[in-house]
Amino acid sequence: SPAAVPAMAAMAAMAAIVQAQIQYHHSIGKVDEVTGLHNRSQLQSDLNSLCIVAPQEARSLVLMEAINHCSLLEMSNALGLNYVEQLLRDIAKAVTDMTGPHATVYHVGLARFAWIISAGRQEDEEALVRQLLKHLQKPITSADLRFELQPRAGVVRFRLAQAEVDDVQIELGVLHLA
Repeated sequence: SPAAVPAMAAMAAMAAIVQAQIQYHHSIGKVDEVTGLHNRSQLQSDLNSLCIVAPQEARSLVLMEAINHCSLLEMSNALGLNYVEQLLRDIAKAVTDMTGPHATVYHVGLARFAWIISAGRQEDEEALVRQLLKHLQKPITSADLRFELQPRAGVVRFRLAQAEVDDVQIELGVLHLA
C-alpha cells in the first residue's frame, strides 16, 4: 500500500543509523585519533584473524619509526602539540602513499608505523625497507615548517601460527616501550 512506502523508508533509514552506530562502537579503541590509521590493538586483532583465515602462511611485518621519541618530545615542547599532531598526520600520509592501497598501515606507537606483507625473498623485503627509508629521509613539510625525519625500519618474518603471532605482538609491545 502507498502508506507502507514511507514507513519502509523510515525503517531502512533507522537500520542504517543503527548499523553505523554499531560500526562506530566497534571501531572505538581500534583507530588512532590523530592519524586516523588503525592502531596496535587492531593490528593484533588482524594478526589473530589471519591465523584463522590463512594458517601457517608466511608473512612479514614491516616496522618503521619515523622520528625518535626524544625528538618528538622536544618538538612538542618547542612548537606545541598541534604541530606534532600535524606532522604525524603528514608522516602517516607519506607512509600510506608509499605503501599503496593494498597495504593496511597501522599506527603502533608515537611515530611508529607497521604493515603486513606477504613474505617474499628477504632481499626484496630489505630493498623495500631501503626504498622506504630513502623516501622518508627527505625533509617533510608540515604546517609550513620543514622537518628532517630520523627514520628507522626493519622486517619481522613469521608464520601465521598463534605462537608466532604472539611473539610478534610481544616484540611490538617491547618496541612500544622502547
